[in-house]
Parts: sequence; C-alpha cells; structure tokens
Amino acid sequence: MPISENLAKIAPTKDLRELPIAIFLADLITRMNWNPDQFKLLRDCGDLWIEIKTGPTSVGVGNILQGYHYAYQVKLVMDSIQSAGLFD
Repeated sequence: MPISENLAKIAPTKDLRELPIAIFLADLITRMNWNPDQFKLLRDCGDLWIEIKTGPTSVGVGNILQGYHYAYQVKLVMDSIQSAGLFD
C-alpha cells in the first residue's frame, strides 16, 4: 500500500497528516508491511498521541507525543511498536 494511503488511515485529519512524525510512521508501516489499521495518531484534550492495537479486541499500547521534539517522538513511536510486539 502506498505511503499516502497509510498516512490517510493512521491520521484521520489533515493537520495530523502534515506532521513529520505521521509521515515517518506511514513510511515505516509501508516499509515493514504492517497493517495500517493497527495504528492511530490522535489528538485528544490537546495532546498528540499514538495508539497501536495489539489484537482485534485489545485497546493496545501508546505514548503521548505532544511537547517533545521530533527525535524523541520517533523514540516514543518505536517504543510503542516494540511494546506492541511488532518486532518479535
């Protein structure tokens, strides 16, 4: 699936799709051939956060990304992916 389609699936709004971390995540999903439906970038109560579903009925894992610079956001995204078990 192209990066643009993965980006549209993981970031539901235009302002989220323009974030560098969203583009990074969409590219990573494409390169690793992961299911983009497992990933969501959300803005809730002013905070930007990532959610990764670990199963069909589970809530998943995630981290708040708001307030951190890009390099640390990448680290938090990678930590969430590792916690979700996608590198196993």
